[in-house]
Formats: sequence, structure tokens, C-alpha cells
Amino acid sequence: MNAALDAKVKAVNRANGEALKLHSVLVEIFRPLVGTKVEKADGTLLKKIADLLPELPYTSKLHVYKNVSNYFLAWNVKAVEGYGEHHCTSHEASVYVGFLANGAGFVLEKLADPPDLRTDYTAEEVLAKRADFDVKRKAADAAKCALGPFGEFDR
Repeated sequence: MNAALDAKVKAVNRANGEALKLHSVLVEIFRPLVGTKVEKADGTLLKKIADLLPELPYTSKLHVYKNVSNYFLAWNVKAVEGYGEHHCTSHEASVYVGFLANGAGFVLEKLADPPDLRTDYTAEEVLAKRADFDVKRKAADAAKCALGPFGEFDR
């Protein structure tokens, strides 16, 4: 098989799995805080809120960090997988925990649903989807060429 693809599949599955776990932990922490102010104006969590959070991984293989937004409360999970002697690949999965009330002083308005992330990708599946894409791309290219001087759109 392809070492780069195998590593990418591992990174995606691991990032997605960690994101799903993180979502369930963080949603339970923030559930009783719906309707309260959770962030400062600079997007960082209030100290009393930050103190409720577990220690999040910050390693070369797994890194979790908070997004800064006026509209949502979210973290990113980055998984890194090495392959070969000097190569690596990574994948990031976003974990939306909740939505902030617009203009209401960084108040947590509601919680987000769990992310729809797969953790069971395989290299074989990716290769099959790439082959299918290639067949469809060639058919689309042929159909576009058949349009001749007319192209896709009238301008």
C-alpha cells in the first residue's frame, strides 16, 4: 500500500475519534452554563470557566486548541502521523461545543450537536473513491468538450 495514504487515514481516524470524545466531555461541562457569559471580549474563556476544563493534549502527535470566534465555542483537534524516515501528515477536526448569542456579551446561547465524524476510514476505501472520482472526472471533461464553443454558461 501507500505509506502516505496509510498515515493520512490514521491521522483522520484519530483526529475524528478524539474530537468525538472531546465533544462529549466539553458539552457536559458547558451544559449548565447555557445562558451565562463564558468568554471575555478577546475570545478567551473566563477564568472560572477555564478552570472547569480538563487538561487538553498539546504534543507533537496530538494537539487540541480553542478557536476564537464571536459566534461559536469550538476547539480543533490536530492529529499527526509519521511515515517513512522524515515525513508526516496531519488532519484537524473541529469540535463545535456551542453557539454564542450575537451581541450579547459572549453568552453561551445553546449547545451544538455532536459532530458527524467517521473513525473507520480505510486506505482501500479511499483508493476506490479516488478511482470512481477519476472515472467521473473524465466523463465530465468529455461532456464539457462536447459543448464545443458554447461552454457551460451563457454570458
